[in-house]
Amino acid sequence: MESVCYQTYDLREAMRADWPGEKAANVLRVDGGMTASDWTMQRLADLLDAPVDRPVIQETTALGAAYLAGLQAGVVGRGDRQLGDPPVEAVEVDAERPCRP
Repeated sequence: MESVCYQTYDLREAMRADWPGEKAANVLRVDGGMTASDWTMQRLADLLDAPVDRPVIQETTALGAAYLAGLQAGVVGRGDRQLGDPPVEAVEVDAERPCRP
């Protein structure tokens, strides 16, 4: 899992190199099964030196698929925000307790 953190760090650095004049984002939003790992999310926050927001509902891809199915079935209208924005919890950078490999 740590390799994914380093890959994310490398990707962010590559994006910054491609757009040097752009203001850097100060938060990373994540989803998926790996967000269940507190250690991985803390390691990612430490490497990026930025908070990481993870949704309370980890599988937001499935949530999006359900929303699209509801649109198709007519259960949810296009303008409806019944699902709203999934609530998130922040993994803050903890300078006192950095996550070390």
